[in-house]
Amino acid sequence: MICMDDMIMKMMILANAPEEQRRPMMKGRIEMFVSQPEDQRLKGMGEMVTIVARMNDEQRKNMIGSRNFAVAELPDDQRSMIMATRIALARTLPEEIHKLDMKIMIEAIPEMPTDFQTKFRQTLREEMQAAGMSMLEML
Repeated sequence: MICMDDMIMKMMILANAPEEQRRPMMKGRIEMFVSQPEDQRLKGMGEMVTIVARMNDEQRKNMIGSRNFAVAELPDDQRSMIMATRIALARTLPEEIHKLDMKIMIEAIPEMPTDFQTKFRQTLREEMQAAGMSMLEML
Protein backbone atom coordinates (compact mmCIF):
# COMPACT_ATOMS: atom_id res chain seq x y z
CA MET A 1 0.00 0.00 0.00
CA ILE A 2 1.28 3.46 -0.91
CA CYS A 3 1.73 5.81 2.04
CA MET A 4 0.22 9.29 1.82
CA ASP A 5 3.63 11.00 1.59
CA ASP A 6 4.55 8.90 -1.45
CA MET A 7 1.22 9.70 -3.07
CA ILE A 8 1.70 13.42 -2.43
CA MET A 9 5.19 13.32 -3.92
CA LYS A 10 4.01 11.42 -7.02
CA MET A 11 1.12 13.82 -7.57
CA MET A 12 3.39 16.87 -7.19
CA ILE A 13 5.73 15.43 -9.83
CA LEU A 14 2.76 14.70 -12.08
CA ALA A 15 1.40 18.24 -11.63
CA ASN A 16 4.67 19.66 -12.96
CA ALA A 17 4.98 17.20 -15.85
CA PRO A 18 4.13 18.21 -19.42
CA GLU A 19 0.49 17.71 -20.43
CA GLU A 20 1.40 14.86 -22.80
CA GLN A 21 2.75 12.92 -19.79
CA ARG A 22 0.19 14.09 -17.23
CA ARG A 23 -2.93 13.30 -19.27
CA PRO A 24 -2.30 9.53 -19.78
CA MET A 25 -1.22 9.14 -16.15
CA MET A 26 -4.40 10.85 -14.95
CA LYS A 27 -6.47 8.74 -17.35
CA GLY A 28 -4.96 5.59 -15.81
CA ARG A 29 -5.78 6.83 -12.32
CA ILE A 30 -9.38 7.65 -13.26
CA GLU A 31 -9.78 4.26 -14.95
CA MET A 32 -8.48 2.65 -11.74
CA PHE A 33 -11.20 4.49 -9.78
CA VAL A 34 -13.82 3.15 -12.22
CA SER A 35 -12.76 -0.41 -11.42
CA GLN A 36 -12.99 0.05 -7.65
CA PRO A 37 -15.94 -0.54 -5.32
CA GLU A 38 -17.73 2.68 -4.39
CA ASP A 39 -16.20 3.01 -0.91
CA GLN A 40 -12.66 2.70 -2.27
CA ARG A 41 -13.46 5.09 -5.11
CA LEU A 42 -14.79 7.70 -2.66
CA LYS A 43 -11.70 7.35 -0.49
CA GLY A 44 -9.24 7.47 -3.37
CA MET A 45 -10.90 10.37 -5.15
CA GLY A 46 -11.22 12.24 -1.87
CA GLU A 47 -7.50 11.81 -1.25
CA MET A 48 -6.72 13.02 -4.77
CA VAL A 49 -8.88 16.13 -4.42
CA THR A 50 -7.37 16.88 -1.00
CA ILE A 51 -3.80 16.54 -2.27
CA VAL A 52 -4.49 18.71 -5.31
CA ALA A 53 -5.93 21.39 -3.01
CA ARG A 54 -2.49 21.67 -1.34
CA MET A 55 -0.80 22.52 -4.64
CA ASN A 56 -0.14 25.98 -6.01
CA ASP A 57 -2.58 27.55 -8.48
CA GLU A 58 -0.78 26.40 -11.63
CA GLN A 59 -0.38 22.82 -10.37
CA ARG A 60 -4.05 22.65 -9.35
CA LYS A 61 -5.13 23.93 -12.77
CA ASN A 62 -2.89 21.37 -14.48
CA MET A 63 -4.17 18.45 -12.43
CA ILE A 64 -7.85 19.34 -12.54
CA GLY A 65 -7.69 20.11 -16.27
CA SER A 66 -6.10 16.70 -16.91
CA ARG A 67 -8.68 15.05 -14.66
CA ASN A 68 -11.52 16.76 -16.57
CA PHE A 69 -10.10 15.53 -19.86
CA ALA A 70 -9.70 11.97 -18.54
CA VAL A 71 -13.28 11.94 -17.23
CA ALA A 72 -14.67 13.38 -20.48
CA GLU A 73 -12.96 10.58 -22.45
CA LEU A 74 -14.73 7.84 -20.49
CA PRO A 75 -17.75 5.95 -21.84
CA ASP A 76 -21.04 7.48 -20.65
CA ASP A 77 -21.69 5.01 -17.81
CA GLN A 78 -18.17 5.34 -16.43
CA ARG A 79 -18.21 9.14 -16.74
CA SER A 80 -21.49 9.17 -14.80
CA MET A 81 -20.01 6.95 -12.11
CA ILE A 82 -16.96 9.19 -11.64
CA MET A 83 -19.06 12.38 -11.66
CA ALA A 84 -21.50 10.90 -9.14
CA THR A 85 -18.58 10.05 -6.87
CA ARG A 86 -17.10 13.54 -7.21
CA ILE A 87 -20.47 15.09 -6.37
CA ALA A 88 -20.83 12.76 -3.36
CA LEU A 89 -17.51 14.09 -2.09
CA ALA A 90 -19.24 17.46 -1.55
CA ARG A 91 -20.77 15.87 1.55
CA THR A 92 -17.50 14.52 2.97
CA LEU A 93 -14.71 16.92 1.99
CA PRO A 94 -14.03 20.12 3.91
CA GLU A 95 -16.12 22.83 2.23
CA GLU A 96 -13.09 24.95 1.28
CA ILE A 97 -11.39 22.04 -0.51
CA HIS A 98 -14.58 20.99 -2.28
CA LYS A 99 -15.42 24.49 -3.49
CA LEU A 100 -11.89 25.21 -4.69
CA ASP A 101 -11.82 21.97 -6.68
CA MET A 102 -15.27 22.54 -8.19
CA LYS A 103 -14.44 26.14 -9.12
CA ILE A 104 -11.30 25.10 -11.01
CA MET A 105 -13.10 22.10 -12.52
CA ILE A 106 -15.79 24.40 -13.98
CA GLU A 107 -13.22 26.99 -15.14
CA ALA A 108 -11.22 24.28 -16.94
CA ILE A 109 -14.14 22.99 -19.02
CA PRO A 110 -13.66 25.51 -21.88
CA GLU A 111 -10.09 24.24 -22.34
CA MET A 112 -11.38 20.88 -23.59
CA PRO A 113 -12.46 20.13 -27.17
CA THR A 114 -16.10 21.10 -27.78
CA ASP A 115 -17.43 17.52 -27.85
CA PHE A 116 -15.72 16.80 -24.49
CA GLN A 117 -17.13 20.02 -23.04
CA THR A 118 -20.63 18.95 -24.04
CA LYS A 119 -20.29 15.44 -22.58
CA PHE A 120 -18.71 16.76 -19.38
CA ARG A 121 -21.32 19.47 -18.78
CA GLN A 122 -24.23 17.18 -19.58
CA THR A 123 -23.03 14.44 -17.25
CA LEU A 124 -22.25 16.94 -14.48
CA ARG A 125 -25.75 18.42 -14.77
CA GLU A 126 -27.40 14.97 -14.77
CA GLU A 127 -25.46 13.73 -11.77
CA MET A 128 -26.07 16.92 -9.80
CA GLN A 129 -29.80 16.59 -10.47
CA ALA A 130 -29.69 12.93 -9.43
CA ALA A 131 -28.00 13.97 -6.18
CA GLY A 132 -30.59 16.71 -5.63
CA MET A 133 -27.95 19.43 -5.74
CA SER A 134 -27.70 22.70 -7.59
CA MET A 135 -24.63 24.39 -9.04
CA LEU A 136 -24.86 27.03 -6.30
CA GLU A 137 -24.48 24.32 -3.66
CA MET A 138 -21.45 22.95 -5.48
CA LEU A 139 -19.69 26.31 -5.70
